[in-house]
Amino acid sequence: MPEGKPPKAFISYKWEGPETSEWVEKFARDLRRNGVDAFLDVWEVEFGGSFIKYTTRNIPDADVFFFVMTPNSIRAVEAEEGEGGAVAFEVEIATVRKIEGGTFRFIPILLRGEKPASFLRSYRYADFRDPARYEGIFKDLVRSVTGESRRPLLLGAGTLEYAYRLYEMWPAERGNPFRTLAAQFETFVGFPFYSHESDHPSSWPPRVEEDRDQLRERIFAFLGDAANSARVAKLLAGSKTRISSKTTGTQTAEEERISKIYQTYMNLRAFTVELGRDAPRLRKALGGKASKEFLELEKARAALGSKMPNRFFKLALRQSQGLELKDVAIDIQIIGTVYDVTVNNVRPIDRDSIEGMTIQRTMLHTGPLPGNTTTLIRIWYHFVPVSARWDPKPIHVKADPTQGMLLYGMAAEGIAATYSPNLIPVEDVYNEYKIELPAFS
Repeated sequence: MPEGKPPKAFISYKWEGPETSEWVEKFARDLRRNGVDAFLDVWEVEFGGSFIKYTTRNIPDADVFFFVMTPNSIRAVEAEEGEGGAVAFEVEIATVRKIEGGTFRFIPILLRGEKPASFLRSYRYADFRDPARYEGIFKDLVRSVTGESRRPLLLGAGTLEYAYRLYEMWPAERGNPFRTLAAQFETFVGFPFYSHESDHPSSWPPRVEEDRDQLRERIFAFLGDAANSARVAKLLAGSKTRISSKTTGTQTAEEERISKIYQTYMNLRAFTVELGRDAPRLRKALGGKASKEFLELEKARAALGSKMPNRFFKLALRQSQGLELKDVAIDIQIIGTVYDVTVNNVRPIDRDSIEGMTIQRTMLHTGPLPGNTTTLIRIWYHFVPVSARWDPKPIHVKADPTQGMLLYGMAAEGIAATYSPNLIPVEDVYNEYKIELPAFS
């Protein structure tokens, strides 16, 4: 796996009903939200597409192969040759890759049943049979897949290099009249960016998709109500504004259904623009119940927009002697509202201790740091300068030169820290703040 790239994961499971398929899809989504590039057949194979082609293309390209074991999938892989179906075919290809060596990993997952497949009993597997233990086992699994070691700290080992950069984040519609216009209609609030390259979902923190998922569920529930749907359809039939979207390639039936829901919601938002965002006129046009639910949706959407970050902070750490550090504790204070935090694209265990903080000072723990590997901490937050505060406190004045970012020190047992600015490459960004933080030792 190339350094800095998220590990790619192929998930093999037997189609045997909603209990298994729903668990697998949740597992895949959780992996993606924690920095593992998981792909799944139901996401990738279009109607008329080839499952064999999907399998033979993606397993050779994967870094990790997860085999979800249930009594049915175990029977399939232990059946006579040619009788095990797709899951046996996938396991066979993955087994060949494992025998060939390299960094490819075959990880068994026991979802149901008394014991794993016979040929895997000498291997360590992830036991997900108890739903109450899901979170703890999942975190251990992600640590393992992303390369975090559990080996204890070796003391007196070399130097901890560090570097940092702080960028301004621009609102999604800034400098683009078309986006300013589209923002009146689009389903989701656009996420800010700090460079041309960062204006892409691959650069967004996990919270963006989580927030959108919550709003998406509410939109689907609103338009999934038959009475609401009928009122909206009747209303839009007489609307002057008509928004349509085009997609490239062939859509599945489910993708087409979702696309129509988004299009309907955007047209309803456009209709409210026609009405001048006038709530009484909307109630008259749409009816009391439907207009109330729609206005609540709009309030939720606006709330997401109000939480968007306007600063992006990077802190890179590297242990130069090749010896693993068990943990680095960062003494941090952010005079602003934290949107999200990641360590190597994965949320730290104690992320909740700083998310949303404004004045609190806390310790952010990185977890294990492998030797000769750069660890990247990313923090998205919203900063209000002293000039925009009506009653600034002394802490606001103190933090103003560093855009609300205060670092007091780093602690790693038996090791000294030194500033190495080249750890973070220079990027073509719109605005970088040249801040000076205290030297750590």
